[in-house]
Amino acid sequence: MAADRNRILKTIMADRMRLFSYIWVIVRDEHIAEDVLQDVWILATEKIDDTTDIESLRVWIRRAARNKALQAVQQRTRDQLVFSPQTLDNLDAAWGMQDSTRVDETITALRMCLEKLSPYARRVVELRYVEGLTGTRLAEALNRNLTAAYVAVSRINKTLAECVRNRMAEDRS
Repeated sequence: MAADRNRILKTIMADRMRLFSYIWVIVRDEHIAEDVLQDVWILATEKIDDTTDIESLRVWIRRAARNKALQAVQQRTRDQLVFSPQTLDNLDAAWGMQDSTRVDETITALRMCLEKLSPYARRVVELRYVEGLTGTRLAEALNRNLTAAYVAVSRINKTLAECVRNRMAEDRS
């Protein structure tokens, strides 16, 4: 059993940066993300003896990380927006399919690209992806008609996608 435990520990430790990035996306604070990660590793090491299936353990760890990260955000005193549960579910699904190195590069590039957006574009991103507003509610929050809201989201998505691709291409050069 010790050999299985060591193999599982090595496998999940290899996912450390990917899990840290996942937590950071939720809490958006490196120190809090590191604290949450440590809490999750403690829970994971206790759970290792109950499993031999690494993939189900990875899913369990991601779920535990999500719950711990949300708890950490709720405990913060300053106003911090959190992704909607639906967005987090989508993030969970997408995260499982990504290569850890690629994810780290993408997160870094996306963070830089988000900083370059205009205040209006950042507000649109916040309303759409953090608060989870869609359709009419998004248009109302932006004080725009529905078509204008959809066009804004589409243009911002294209801008971010192009920026991320360019940043990642620069980093590889």
